[in-house]
Amino acid sequence: MSDCFVVTFEFQIDKIQTMQLKSLFVASAAIALALVGWQISTNVSNGVDAEAYSPRAQSEQAQSPDGAWEVQKMLRAWEVQKMLRGDIETGEVNESGLRDLRNEVERFAANQAADGRSTEHYWNEMGPDNIGGRIRAIAAVIPEDGSEESVLYAGSVSGGLWKSDNGGNDWNQMFGLDQMMIGSIGVTKAGHIYVGSGSLFEGGGGEGGSSFRGRGIYWSADGENFSLVEGTDPGEFGSGNFSAVDAMVADPNDDNRVWFGSNAGFGFIEDGVMTMSPSSDINGAVSDLAIAADGSYMLIGMNNCRVFLSEGSDFTSFNSVSGSNNDDTVLPQSGNGRVRVDISIDDPNHAFAVFATSGGSFGGLYHTGNAGETWSNVWPNDILEATPLPRNQGIYDLALGIAQGQPDLAYVGGIELWRSGPNQQAELAAYSFDFAGTTFDVHADIHEVIFTPYGNMYVAGDGGIYKSTDGGNNYVDINRDLSVTQFYGMDHSARSAVLGGTQDNGSLFIRMEETTMLTSTEIYLLPSFTEWITVRAVRSWVERRTMVPFSFRPVDTF
Repeated sequence: MSDCFVVTFEFQIDKIQTMQLKSLFVASAAIALALVGWQISTNVSNGVDAEAYSPRAQSEQAQSPDGAWEVQKMLRAWEVQKMLRGDIETGEVNESGLRDLRNEVERFAANQAADGRSTEHYWNEMGPDNIGGRIRAIAAVIPEDGSEESVLYAGSVSGGLWKSDNGGNDWNQMFGLDQMMIGSIGVTKAGHIYVGSGSLFEGGGGEGGSSFRGRGIYWSADGENFSLVEGTDPGEFGSGNFSAVDAMVADPNDDNRVWFGSNAGFGFIEDGVMTMSPSSDINGAVSDLAIAADGSYMLIGMNNCRVFLSEGSDFTSFNSVSGSNNDDTVLPQSGNGRVRVDISIDDPNHAFAVFATSGGSFGGLYHTGNAGETWSNVWPNDILEATPLPRNQGIYDLALGIAQGQPDLAYVGGIELWRSGPNQQAELAAYSFDFAGTTFDVHADIHEVIFTPYGNMYVAGDGGIYKSTDGGNNYVDINRDLSVTQFYGMDHSARSAVLGGTQDNGSLFIRMEETTMLTSTEIYLLPSFTEWITVRAVRSWVERRTMVPFSFRPVDTF
């Protein structure tokens, strides 16, 4: 019998904190099988070259099987079986456990077949329920008595419409619009809810990525049951009119009317009935609009970045307030790729417009103190040290809100949240990260900023929703049960743990054994690529781990 050798690959794994990475064991089994096949077919002595081939001089009688060699092959086959079927901790095959598992699978299949549900799929949400996701729209239902708002609506990019009845302490999904990409939300004085789907700034072509197309405008008279507004359906997977609706604002002059801006133009809706293009002055896609709280005028921001001002309160006649880039009294009309407009809820004389250039960089903040008649550049775009867009992505994320009680102070959101105005030098309003337990930061990439008459501030972005009750000095995330996190990829253990990579919210580790069944952990890989930091989002602790070559040191047992 020929001599042989055995190659062993060892992966050092902490027995107490075992990472059940199935791919590792499948790869190990494949290596073992390949080595066994190679070993059987190769006649190699220990460190000695194989003899050169020469044909036999005469035929020989076949040898009887070598019993020791056959036993050795059987033992190796058993080792492979142990790799594939062995207990993850002991390495031994638990026949009793495998038998129980097989019986349980057969019992479940039999019950499914008996109930006529053998082909059905059932899903249970695992979370996370404590980390948000990309939100492009938020609206508050304003109480008539001037008290603090409690009912909020939020629209996510891939998780539909959500509602909170307690000021954002927790959220519930609105079924019927649960699969919709929401771009705007409006609430009329009569309490009717209008929801615009799709966004011009998502690039949702339906060919992958994290963006989705919209499908029209929906409305509800009771805030619970929604139906499509007739004439706004672009068709399934269509990219035509009303596949992007970025603006939805209630009319202060009509309790039942809401105005919208879309890729089809602008118009209004009353009791679910749409009137399109009431003004011949507005032609083309509308990306933003604002109405003064007293109903005296409207500002419209076009997709081509020109801005129009209404002549009166019926909003049927408009004049452009965009002109030469060299004229300091008007808004720029060239070189830009996106514009946002807003009017103070306290004093309609004060309004702001903010631009992103055609390349996505900060294009400047403009202010008017006379209801849009003249404008001044209060935050130029050439101050490199002061910009909400340290990277050129202002087409994707650009937000504008005016502080309640401070009509001359604007909050500008891009990658970061800043504030400025004619009497305020531009300054950072919040750091662009989100560490548990801190109140001076909001998640990067901001899409919406609103203030309510009560004084609360809401910031929506890629990290969900943040709330400030002190005028933008401190912020708290209000993402409990707002389960809209987008996952790009994931894998799971043999038990209940899942590890996945998300859109702008890190790599999340979810296990079902926590106090809250949906707790998640965020994992940060350090620049050295040999260590990572984990942040438990609920319990607010940070842990540092070291990766040793050919070893795995997990965050926790799962």
